[in-house]
Amino acid sequence: NKYKFPAVTEKEYQGAIDQHERMNRKWRIFKKPGGVAVRSETYYEIAGAKMQIENGDCTEEEPQWNDLGAVDYLGKANWHGHMAWKGKSKEEAMAGFVALGKKAKYNYSDNFFV
Repeated sequence: NKYKFPAVTEKEYQGAIDQHERMNRKWRIFKKPGGVAVRSETYYEIAGAKMQIENGDCTEEEPQWNDLGAVDYLGKANWHGHMAWKGKSKEEAMAGFVALGKKAKYNYSDNFFV
């Protein structure tokens, strides 16, 4: 990820996790060709930070096709979100998770159903 975020405490991170779980079903959905639905780019940046915190660097290849033989937009979005954090420490990803959660909430109508 190209951004530098201020350090956060474990308590701030846990608060952001709780908020993320409460808001998870409210993210806006955007249609892609073939009837696939994805969420905003910010959602995948946040999800990528969470994956980096929990699993470290992404080691998988970029997904190309889903089980139905169509372009895997959802898999690609998740993969790109995780790859954006490659090489970042757990602490850097935690700080990013918190900051991006605040950014998403600040731009509420762009990211969530109102």
